[in-house]
Amino acid sequence: MSGSTKTLSAESAEKSRVPRKVFAWMGLIVLSYLASSLLDLASLPGARFIGPMAAAVLVSIWKWNLELPGPLFTISKGFLGTRIAEAVGPTFLSTLYTWWPILLGGTVWTMAGAAVLGIALTKMGVLPGSTAIWGLSPGGASIMTVMSEEYGADSRQVALMQYTRVVLVSIVAILVARFWVPEVAVNASKASEFLFPPTDSLDLCITLQAVIIALGLANITGFPGGAIVFPLILCSLFRNYLNINISLPPYLVYPAFCLIGWRVGLGFSREELVRVLSKIHILLLAIVLMIVAAGIFAWFMTALGTDPLTAYLATSPGGLDAVTIIASSTNASLPFVASMQTLRLLLVIVFGPKLAAWCSNMAGHPPQEKKNSKNAI
Repeated sequence: MSGSTKTLSAESAEKSRVPRKVFAWMGLIVLSYLASSLLDLASLPGARFIGPMAAAVLVSIWKWNLELPGPLFTISKGFLGTRIAEAVGPTFLSTLYTWWPILLGGTVWTMAGAAVLGIALTKMGVLPGSTAIWGLSPGGASIMTVMSEEYGADSRQVALMQYTRVVLVSIVAILVARFWVPEVAVNASKASEFLFPPTDSLDLCITLQAVIIALGLANITGFPGGAIVFPLILCSLFRNYLNINISLPPYLVYPAFCLIGWRVGLGFSREELVRVLSKIHILLLAIVLMIVAAGIFAWFMTALGTDPLTAYLATSPGGLDAVTIIASSTNASLPFVASMQTLRLLLVIVFGPKLAAWCSNMAGHPPQEKKNSKNAI
């Protein structure tokens, strides 16, 4: 009797876990929607990533024990790379060819500043290993968070640094727009998108096929960050050389941002969050110094005839998505801004791992070995 009773109790406990997981996921979805909506009302760029990430952090702190399936995360990264290719537009290569000395100079300047600050934070023991290097890397915030995990850094702390910087850069960008260019106001409504806009079915099919091919190549080659880099490159080639309209509607993009946010947020624990927040004042100082360094190069660009807003947005160490949204809401030169931000993103993706390893060695903290996981593409 006792054995059968134990069996029945175990089965009932297992059955109770299923609806509990369902309710947990439903709660996470509701919290993510509410957080994203509030941030969106505040016209905060990246609201559809930051909101779900914050909701996932709460869920993780409450110990709901949710885990995002790896394939969904990989597909989300592919959509992110495609979204960047869509934002850059067809004038990227021509702008890059015309202004490459300034674009390259600004990129190297910002990367060097991030490296110096990263070494300093690592030597001070503020963050372990190469975490500080990745946290200050001036590329796309979500991309740096994803790649940092692949190279042994603490993606939770990297995410906190990256998205704190996105918020600060966005605030400073709005102030720059209104201080230097008072007749231009950042109109957040222009950056808003309908969830189901008119979409060409053929363009969407071609775009999805390009994403599938790119993800397949990333899986075959095992290239670090390939799930983002390959769709970005392939869709850019399609758009610039084959005149194919790359189109990824919001109802696919926003869930992808949400899933990436969940992946980061669900990795937090109550103890880890307290440990990170205890050092937030030092991280904020490093971020402010990076913004100042970007402002110095932006001032140099204004001396060459670039308008102040375009110069700041092009050099600002914020996420590509956030910066391009702000640029498209003003009279700043979107192709110029997107070109410098994309060039910096590509250089960080290519040279970021080696730069992070070099900086970690300089700081006396050799990086950990790369993680071998199915999600590493």
